[in-house]
Amino acid sequence: MSLIIILLCGSLCAGKAQKPMISLRGNPDFHRDSLTVLERAWYDKVSASIERSWDTATSRADSNDTYIYGRYFGDYNAALLMVLRATGDLSFLDRVLQLCNIAKAQLRDSLQDGSTDGNLGWWWQGDPKSPYYGTDAHSMDEAMTHGNIALITYALHVNRDLKPEYAEQADDWLDYLENHFLAKWYARCRNDSLAAWNHQSGFYKRFVHPRANQLRLAFYLWKITGKSFYLDRVEEIAGQLREHLDVVGEDAPTLRWKHQISGHDEGWQKIQYAQYFMRVVYEMYFENLNGLADPEIMLKFMRTFRDVVFRRSGRDAPSGMSLRIDGSGSTQPRIWGQGCLVRWDPSGRILELAASDFKAGSYGLSTAAYTLMGMSTRDQSK
Repeated sequence: MSLIIILLCGSLCAGKAQKPMISLRGNPDFHRDSLTVLERAWYDKVSASIERSWDTATSRADSNDTYIYGRYFGDYNAALLMVLRATGDLSFLDRVLQLCNIAKAQLRDSLQDGSTDGNLGWWWQGDPKSPYYGTDAHSMDEAMTHGNIALITYALHVNRDLKPEYAEQADDWLDYLENHFLAKWYARCRNDSLAAWNHQSGFYKRFVHPRANQLRLAFYLWKITGKSFYLDRVEEIAGQLREHLDVVGEDAPTLRWKHQISGHDEGWQKIQYAQYFMRVVYEMYFENLNGLADPEIMLKFMRTFRDVVFRRSGRDAPSGMSLRIDGSGSTQPRIWGQGCLVRWDPSGRILELAASDFKAGSYGLSTAAYTLMGMSTRDQSK
């Protein structure tokens, strides 16, 4: 059976949400002792990484820079929320809330040149020589940033009854997303909402990782509001990403995909970009979306990294992991969030690589958080 057929078999039925496999709902009664020995070891690695990187995280939260928010700040929060998902420990949601309150204080209407449009936003400050510098018009990083903000908004929303601040902040961020961020881009596209999502005049960028973050944005907004427009975007973008994946091999199939969704061929996606895409894949798996909840598909992703990308990784490897998702090129070994794949790796190779690669800090948080999620035994049916 082809990948496309398998994915379509798991699609949403009549627009109804399926129950998450492991949700972002926290457990007020969580205690570290409830974890397995192996889970506790990686939980402690998470804690050590947070302590070593917290000053950097708060500085990035205060940056007013969507280049940072769409990458380091967003990745940091996504890792914290993956630990919440893995354990139910609400202290990680509280950490996210602290960082987001810092970032929220940076929201402003005026751009660097003093112009205003009535919508709050952040600036892009990735390159002082770029025409985008000091504006809120960098489409790729607008998509990357706000996919992450939607994830955070949803995490607050599903825990809104546990603490008044969660409910208040969930409502504030939803208002920002719909009545400032989306309103801004809809206005720029002459009130054509579809163009805002799907055309370069909006916050669309033709690469896989920002498109995946648009999926993230649409999915969590749909989960919060139930609006059919967002569900339509989920089905459109998820379908586009599904069709973009090539299956390689028959006995132990793997996957590969081009960097671009459309337009000029940029080649097979480089790992530093694929890791942003994979974070969304993991979330959508645990949220039970569109067939990504099928372990057979995750096995294909696991083999892609274990047998193709990481085949030359390890302390004694002369060349490190592959530069691109198809196994071509080489760079230094890095796991990023692919520790999550230990869940589907019976060989133990990915866990071995994660342990070898771990070093406490901002990067180590990502390694530890996703590896912990990969081995999580959390059972929300109890």
